[in-house]
Amino acid sequence: MINNEIERYLCNVLEGHFSKRSAPSPMVLMRMKKQEVLLYGGFSVRNIYLLLEGHCGVSTVNEDGSLTIADLYQPVQIFGISEYLAGIPEFLANVYISSDSALILSCPADYFASCVRNCQELSVLLNGYLAKLLVRNMRSSEETLYASPKQQLMEYFFIHAIDKDLPYVYPISRDDLANQLRLNPRTLYRYLRQLEEEGYIGNRHGKTMVDKINYELLEQIFTKKGL
Repeated sequence: MINNEIERYLCNVLEGHFSKRSAPSPMVLMRMKKQEVLLYGGFSVRNIYLLLEGHCGVSTVNEDGSLTIADLYQPVQIFGISEYLAGIPEFLANVYISSDSALILSCPADYFASCVRNCQELSVLLNGYLAKLLVRNMRSSEETLYASPKQQLMEYFFIHAIDKDLPYVYPISRDDLANQLRLNPRTLYRYLRQLEEEGYIGNRHGKTMVDKINYELLEQIFTKKGL
């Protein structure tokens, strides 16, 4: 409900509220394609970006230069608001489009802040959004802390198969996967055999894959977790 209300206010109330000004609204609606990068970690927080349609992935860069998919987000999400409110001058992670397309509302950070100050209803909704985000992050941290290596491996397969054409063959080698997840190769191979036997993944010419049935089994688990 909170997300739907935020979208309605941003697209309608705010534009109507500030259309009385002589200057045009600086908000820009953008249609972006799959794999396009919305923002880069380390870049200055000049704009706030709102995901209105589609999915976005958030990735972080590891010490060896490889990317780790930290999370996937559905509408409505506000990227950059946490950094801006905390006084952090740079984005903390990369955000890219993970669905076939996405609708993004770009708004200068200072202008967005003025909108919040001048619209009490939006301020209340934003507080609700931030509270909901905090609860999500706390639950995610707790699940990651207590998740077994096997569960983390299953989550990896699920997240990387979202919005992919099925059957999907994972391009990463098993040795690289073991390094990325900090698993002993022998332990990884044991988990892979178990997951194949349980129907969560398949094997094609030595490469791990998921078909529609595999994906639906994974989806049943992680949709319940709110991923």
